[in-house]
Amino acid sequence: WNPRRLDAECLFFWKRLKAKLARFAWTIAPRTFQLEKNDLQRAACQVIPSGISLVLSIRELVRQGYLYGALVLMRALAERSVAILYLYRFPDKVGIWTSGWHYKKRPTLAQMFNEIGDSKFPNCGPEITRSLNSLTHGDPASSMWNLVKLVKIRLDMPSRKFSIGRIFVA
Repeated sequence: WNPRRLDAECLFFWKRLKAKLARFAWTIAPRTFQLEKNDLQRAACQVIPSGISLVLSIRELVRQGYLYGALVLMRALAERSVAILYLYRFPDKVGIWTSGWHYKKRPTLAQMFNEIGDSKFPNCGPEITRSLNSLTHGDPASSMWNLVKLVKIRLDMPSRKFSIGRIFVA
């Protein structure tokens, strides 16, 4: 077991995503400076790069064994991803974005999930956002995400020791 490479299978997803995002950024980003953009496209140019940065940060945290920190960043990534999807699905709401996306005027993450889910997934927002909000705001329910069962897989293998937020080898 290599502590620097927590789980190759888990990281494979993030590695492939990183490669796709890099290709996307190298091909699409330069074009965005040459085009006349509408408000939705301008919003995408503001949101997508920060989403890419979050994906890269999450990948690195997972690679280094900081799983709890990676989970916390998933909330920020979900917020950006759902916001741009929401604006795409409901173009009449782009004005809220262009006027600053102010807290009291914009929909909550749960509301955006509900509106996107519509009748196929009625009232899905609170179910999806409950754990994400818990992680971000640090309420008592968030502690369950930092619980890890200690397991010794083989007798010749050192037992895994865990610290707050990071997995180590004894």
